[in-house]
Amino acid sequence: MNQTFGLRQTLILLLLLTIILAPRPLAGAADLDSARRFEAAGDYAAAASAYAAAAARIPWRAGLCGQAGQAFWLAGDAGQAIFWFAKGESRQALSLSDWLAYGDALAALGDEAAAIRAWEQSLQIDPSAGAYLRLAQASRRGEDLPQAIEYLYQALALAPEDAEAHYQLGLLLAATAPEKALPELMRAAALDPEMDETVQALRAELNRAFLVEDRAYQFTVSGRALAFLGEWDLAAEAFRRAIEADAEYAEAWAWLGEARQQQGQDGRTQLARALLLEPQSASIQALDGLYWMRQGKPEKALAAYEKAAALEPENSVWQVSLGDAASASGDLLTASQHYRRAVELAPEDPAAWRALALFSLENDTDVENTGLVAARQLLRLAPDDWLTYDIAGRIAIRIGAQVEAETHLLKAIELAPQEPASHFHLALAYLESGQNSQAYDKLVDTLALDPAGPFGWQANRLLEQYFP
Repeated sequence: MNQTFGLRQTLILLLLLTIILAPRPLAGAADLDSARRFEAAGDYAAAASAYAAAAARIPWRAGLCGQAGQAFWLAGDAGQAIFWFAKGESRQALSLSDWLAYGDALAALGDEAAAIRAWEQSLQIDPSAGAYLRLAQASRRGEDLPQAIEYLYQALALAPEDAEAHYQLGLLLAATAPEKALPELMRAAALDPEMDETVQALRAELNRAFLVEDRAYQFTVSGRALAFLGEWDLAAEAFRRAIEADAEYAEAWAWLGEARQQQGQDGRTQLARALLLEPQSASIQALDGLYWMRQGKPEKALAAYEKAAALEPENSVWQVSLGDAASASGDLLTASQHYRRAVELAPEDPAAWRALALFSLENDTDVENTGLVAARQLLRLAPDDWLTYDIAGRIAIRIGAQVEAETHLLKAIELAPQEPASHFHLALAYLESGQNSQAYDKLVDTLALDPAGPFGWQANRLLEQYFP
């Protein structure tokens, strides 16, 4: 009898303990189930909250800290991601993918040193191409290009079919050892045909560079090719190496000055050196003019462009530059004359006609004649360029041809759906013709595509004005 009573008491006690303790792990399991469902649905913000709740309620499941960090990172909350990854790190529970994402989150908040440490830590778990690629990017940002190249070779040893890694290695070699760049670039294009056009352009320039046995020239041509792609940090390195090969090579000095400006520096010292070495170079004078335009001193730019035009009087590019400088200084008559001279010199060059059309539009100068003629020439010469149709659409709005404006602007959007300008201009066309519903949609599209830019700002003002 006593044994039965004791057994019953024990069972009741166990039941009470289960009732008291069960809710937390049960709730944690429910949170975990919810987190996985949210994650599968792509709702990472909800998944992150659920993973965090599960990690708090099931503390012995240390790996949940990393899963919470991953979800917060995917939800765009780098701060919370770092918080949960740090908790996982303190419990030695981060996976390879956790360490990679941990580094990504740290890098996003500007802590490059800690990010590098996280990526290096991932290599202790299992060397991965992803970690080496991240470390290569960090080394490039830190201007340690030899180390970046080494990391890319290590990444490709693990992932030899990675087209992007071959491409990035090719770019780095173009800046540091251009004779070695082509095999990597060609391999990238073979693996990813979408890279072919870019790679072929680089190939043409590199082949041209090595027609001349002049190291400074080779680096300068390679640097200009990199500049054309917007890889200004690598272009600057190529120009710097050109100067190392020949300190009197004026073109390299001028282009280094341009690269410095593109990187947010002044570049005046390098340009002044180039002008001193070779004042009779039209391209150097033109780069000098571009410098003064950026400084807001169009009169000085005009003087530089005039020297370039005097050296190469048949070059339409310098006439366009003269037009830009004259327009910026307020001399619209002279500007118009230079743009007209540009199209006379190069009647088949869409860039000259584009400059004339934009001048006419932006200064409301003879849009019905000059602007319209320029737009028609653009449609003939550059029928695959979204900007052609954007300009033609704007001119059509200005002359009251609403149907034509809509047609052109819709074509511009078809060619370049991510460009906010055409969406905004189409909204203006719709407002002009009283199609307010369509105008509203296009203003919203513009704001979404350019939330912090000039078109987004203008779209927001019009939404407040017309659709309060």
